[in-house]
This record gives sequence, structure tokens and C-alpha cells, in this order.
Amino acid sequence: MGDQNEGTPPPDHALTLAASDDGPQRGLVIAVIAAIVVVIIILVVVIVLISDSSAKKTSTNEAPQAFMTKFFSAINSGDASFLYSRLNQKVIHVYGSNECHTYVARLHQPTSVFTTRTIGVPASTSFPVQGQSAFVISNAVPVGISVSTPTVVQGQTKTVTYNQTVHIALNSSGHYTWFGRCGTPTSTWTFTDLNGSYVGTWNNTTFGSTGSYAMTVNVAGTGAVGSAVTVKVTLGGRVFGGNAPPPSTFTGSVTSTGMSFSGDSAFFGHLTWNVAASGALTAAGTQVPGGRVTMFSAVGVLTPAGMNLSYHVGLSGGSSAVGTMQATKVS
Repeated sequence: MGDQNEGTPPPDHALTLAASDDGPQRGLVIAVIAAIVVVIIILVVVIVLISDSSAKKTSTNEAPQAFMTKFFSAINSGDASFLYSRLNQKVIHVYGSNECHTYVARLHQPTSVFTTRTIGVPASTSFPVQGQSAFVISNAVPVGISVSTPTVVQGQTKTVTYNQTVHIALNSSGHYTWFGRCGTPTSTWTFTDLNGSYVGTWNNTTFGSTGSYAMTVNVAGTGAVGSAVTVKVTLGGRVFGGNAPPPSTFTGSVTSTGMSFSGDSAFFGHLTWNVAASGALTAAGTQVPGGRVTMFSAVGVLTPAGMNLSYHVGLSGGSSAVGTMQATKVS
């Protein structure tokens, strides 16, 4: 009987007491685990939000080609407001607001066709400023573009295409800005300011030939309408595929449309050219002696700082060649 009593289970109230003592410990463990889970969930949410915010910030940066499309459209339509708003602040600081407003207003080119050829890698680039120290563009993106402009020659429209490189850079808002020299094309100058000597080179991009270029300009009097103009040009290298011609002297006058010349040359044939008050230069030649060249035309800019133009040469047999010419005023 005694052995049986020792093996008898304890009363129910003993089990109930034991269960009641272990309850708070289990609740505490569950609470700790739940707290850890909540912290982990919060951390995951924060990380996701930060990553998403960073991704959105990156994605809001304007793409280079998207900007170039807007830039070309603004030049075609004459949207000076957009062009000025996207002109880099360093440029405006150097040249001043008034000159830059005038500059962008003169960029209107409704008939030119602009094409993006290449988009380079961002890098620090030095931006030279005439008569001042150059400033550095951080993370400037070089963009190679081509510009095709129709030019009327003897009643026929010829398209002249030239290539150049422009630089763009992101601002703090994630939009691209562009760089231009407001001072050169917009400075107040008269035709007499063109007087002096220019030295540079010509480059035939079709055949890879090149040569020297030298020019002197003399505008008589005050440069007003009726003033006489004398331009002397000396070319080196194989011009028109042959020997370099002797120096050529052209005479003209200042008219209501600009500084103009029209006449005949023993080497260039029947030649016409005009430099508008804005510096825009156009030239055309027909009836070219020698049999190699049938015609040529050129478009570009001539200012007191220098000359930059592109040219198109029509060759006998129907082929053609294109090239560029640059010169800097040295005196």
C-alpha cells in the first residue's frame, strides 16, 4: 500500500501551479522574438526605401541625347528662352547676362539639320575664354555633332555639312547645360574691327589633304555702308587637287546686307561672298577653271576673333568633297 502511494501522481493543483509559474517566461521569449522580427522588418523597409530613393534620384538625371534633341529643336525654332535657361552659369558669369541673351537669340537656324554623331565619356575639360583665364568644366561630356545647311548657288540649293564638338555638363538639378562663347559673336563690333591678319589651316575631310591659310582684311573708313573692302587670301598645299595658287586679292564694299564681293578670279572662277553684321559668312564659286572643280560653297563665321567655316566642292564627274577651314586673328 505504501509503495503504491509513492507512485501516485500529484494532485491536479500541483500541475496547475507548475504551468502557472512557466507562463511569464514563455511570454517574455515570445515578446523578444516579436520585437526582433519587427526591428528586422523595419530595417528591410528602410533599406528598400533608401535604395528606391537612390534609384529614383539617378533615373531623374537627363540623358545626353534627350538634351541634345531639345537643344537642336530650340535652335531650329528660335527658342532663346530654353537656350538661355540651359546655358551654363559659368558662361553667363564670364560674359554677362546681356551678351548671352543676345547671343542665344542669334542662334536661330531654321533650315539647318543637326545630328548627334558621338557622345563621349565625362571628363574635366578646360574652356578657353578670349582675353581671360580659362575655366575648368568638371565632368564635361563631349558630343560630336554634324550640321547640314542648305546654301543657294546660282539658283541651285547645295547642302554644306560640317562637324564640330560641343560640351555639356549636368547641373545640380540633374539637367544638362551647354557651353558657348557669348562674347565673340555678340560683342559690339563694326566691320573695321575685322581689319588685320588671320592665320590658320584648311582640311579636306574627304581626301585627308590639308594646307595653310592666311588672310588680310582691310575695310576702309568707318565700315559704314559704301566703305571699300579689300581681302587678300593665300592658300598652301594642293588646293583643288593641284598646286597652290598665287595669292588672290578680292575687292568689295559694305552694303545693307553686309560686307560683300562679287567678281571673277583666275583661279576660283566666278566668286561671291558675304559677311553679315552678325559675322555669318557665306561664299560660292562657279565656272572654276582647270577642269577638276565645277563649283564650291562655304558657310561659317568671321569675327574679330577669327574665322571658322565648312566648305563643299563639286568635282567633275559628279563626285564631291567637303572640308573645314579655321583661322585666328593674329594682328
